[in-house]
Amino acid sequence: MSVSTRPPNKDLGKLVISSLNGIIIEDIQHIVWLESGKSGVTIHLTTNKSHIDYQTSQAEYHTRLVNSNFFLVHESRLVNITHVKSYHQGEGKTVMNNEAVIYVAERKRAPFKVHIGERLR
Repeated sequence: MSVSTRPPNKDLGKLVISSLNGIIIEDIQHIVWLESGKSGVTIHLTTNKSHIDYQTSQAEYHTRLVNSNFFLVHESRLVNITHVKSYHQGEGKTVMNNEAVIYVAERKRAPFKVHIGERLR
């Protein structure tokens, strides 16, 4: 089951995650960043825990989260702007509130800086 085939989620502040043991419902505000890999999408939380969704693509998560303060900084990484602690544009280095370091693709650096400014005003 994937995000696109599930019934609409009436609570837009929640995200349904498919896991090996069933489904997990997380508050979107608790998601720090997502990273896609060969084995699925890893969702990193403010609690320093993570979930792996084996059924939903990053593209589906991007579509679902793009209007919720998330930005695709790299083809495999989506970050929650509200959890950005600092951004070093020259290096493309983003430090998240949980101290995770996420690098922004060179072509995404200028749009990311603009997006941060717009979202955090």
